[in-house]
Amino acid sequence: MPETGPETQVLDPPPALAESVDLVRRGQAGDSAALGDLVARYQDRVRRILSIRMGAQFRGQIDSLDLTQDACMAALRGLPGLEPRGHGSIIRWLARITENQVLDAADREYAARRDQRRERPADGQDAGSGDGAAKRLPPAPGPTSGERASRPELRAAYDACVAELDAVHRDVILLRDYALLDWPEVCEELGRPSVPATQELHRRARLALGARLRRRLGG
Repeated sequence: MPETGPETQVLDPPPALAESVDLVRRGQAGDSAALGDLVARYQDRVRRILSIRMGAQFRGQIDSLDLTQDACMAALRGLPGLEPRGHGSIIRWLARITENQVLDAADREYAARRDQRRERPADGQDAGSGDGAAKRLPPAPGPTSGERASRPELRAAYDACVAELDAVHRDVILLRDYALLDWPEVCEELGRPSVPATQELHRRARLALGARLRRRLGG
């Protein structure tokens, strides 16, 4: 991340890796409290990654999840196979678990809406009740009118700008800056020819992101 400018406020520094690894090991040994602490350490990054990657149509399900509680229950099944080589491996593991939960929640909501449509009287007396998904899902967060750009608003604007980037620029920023993968891992994930090529891609992506953010904030 740049050392100056608003970008320094949008992503919290990662927690101590040694402590996270210890929490994984304790969770694998059956310590449920350690697993909850592990999820809590990364839940903000996981939520933001999924919100950017999955888009507005899943925002309601993402925002409604209690990641500490819900992810802990699901994580118990996959925890024995987790090998915490770094922050990236933990974050990607939690993101996969949480994405499955989001998709399951979306499927349940879709099924419930379908059942409601089937039960609705045919005479149209419920017309205009507004059963569409757009009305059920809350809008994406944005700056509050009349206020200066606070840190939460800046984070929301930053995430929105990342989501607007072309796919390869968006992905390199998500993998490196949000998911905290090491450069060789990012290189492999993106299929780039070398680490220097991946770093150059990241540099161009950050330039494009900075330009979007300045336009959005009026700077």
